[in-house]
Amino acid sequence: MSGLTGQSWFWPAVIIVVGLPISLVLLGEFHGALYRRHSAFARPVAWLRGFVIPVLALWLLLREVDGVDVDLTVTRIVATVFGFAVIMLLLYGIDAVLFGNPEPGTWRDRMPGIFIDIARLILVVIGLGILLSTVWGTNIGGLFAALGVTSIVIGLALQGAVGPVIAGLFLLFEQPFKIGDWLETAAASGRVVEVNWRAVHIDTGTGLQIIPNAQLATGAFKNLSRTTGARYTTAQALTFAVNDRPDEVRAMLMAVAADVATADVAPTVRADTAGEYRVTLPISGPADAGRVKAELCQRVWYAARRHGLHLDEAEYDHPERPTVTGVRRIAVSLGIAVQSAEPLAAESQVLRYAAGETVQSVGHIPDALLVIIDGTVDLVVDAHGETLPVAQLSEGEFLGVTTLTRQPVLTRALAVTQALVIAVPRAVMETAVREHPELARRLGAVIDQRRAAAQAVR
Repeated sequence: MSGLTGQSWFWPAVIIVVGLPISLVLLGEFHGALYRRHSAFARPVAWLRGFVIPVLALWLLLREVDGVDVDLTVTRIVATVFGFAVIMLLLYGIDAVLFGNPEPGTWRDRMPGIFIDIARLILVVIGLGILLSTVWGTNIGGLFAALGVTSIVIGLALQGAVGPVIAGLFLLFEQPFKIGDWLETAAASGRVVEVNWRAVHIDTGTGLQIIPNAQLATGAFKNLSRTTGARYTTAQALTFAVNDRPDEVRAMLMAVAADVATADVAPTVRADTAGEYRVTLPISGPADAGRVKAELCQRVWYAARRHGLHLDEAEYDHPERPTVTGVRRIAVSLGIAVQSAEPLAAESQVLRYAAGETVQSVGHIPDALLVIIDGTVDLVVDAHGETLPVAQLSEGEFLGVTTLTRQPVLTRALAVTQALVIAVPRAVMETAVREHPELARRLGAVIDQRRAAAQAVR
């Protein structure tokens, strides 16, 4: 037994046989912990456990039996494989340290992938050169000299073609834009949907524009997504009759623009010339520009008619009185005879609201009772950072039921579809209540019901 333990290879073999399983188990547990934490070091640890440690153990065993009828070339081959495994481990480790989970905006996050790939290739070539020189005794000086001369010749020959590519790569390293940003360039304007080492892909809305990086690197462009103050704005010109009072027009346009704008910055309205107005709206992004302007024009059409203003110098009857059908709807909704509703209708006005428009705001004290004769209106409250539904009103139901009690409205009324309402003024409603006392009780019950519903939602 003492002869066996006295062999030079015995104790190294025992250490390898016992230590290899233990190290593999420990590294396996360590890798599992890193993987669950999504750590960048999970990959190099997996490579160390699955390849480097086993090959190292095999190489150490072969070294101990070199003198026993074993071809030396086998040991060199294993040593070469082990050296290559160590090179890859170093690459994985450097990649995890420098580029694993980079912080947004840092140079590690901005580094183009092609630069990293080139650096990896250079390290692999140098590592293999050192490995061949150390294990196989190869003279690699001449090889590196030849590669250097060849690189210089190729670089001089292709400098005209490679120069723009390098400029584009440095543009990616600087990262003046990212995917999702909106660019305005000489070639096209749109949203960046893809960035690679050769070109930038911009969605213009009518197609995909491919712009080489070199063109952006050597030219000027505007990043619309990197601004200060109000991030984005869009403007719309509108024309009204010259006889419309400018202060009324501006007040109406400001109210509509504030309801349409998608950013928390006040819109502006400027009177250019007689009857010409320019509305500037803050928006959350260039993608909203077309939709917001279309919505503004649509809502201004409705608001202008409610205020008796003449968009594009249009002619129409103002105020618009209820038709015979509207009179009947008032009578049915209020629970009174048609003959009693006719005097009310003579003093009432038909108001039209676009889908999505606010019919009544929270805190507003209504000056008229609104009877819905067409469309659907939602009652909502804004609480806890979201819009919560309270009730949905349709044809024949009321808005502004607190007009007689002069209490502020607790819910916001939002037109779901195009809504047509008849506004019965407070003075007219006071007369109707005196003639029909049961109407006051009915309106009081509606007030109590909606107040309870609003409090329950909050």
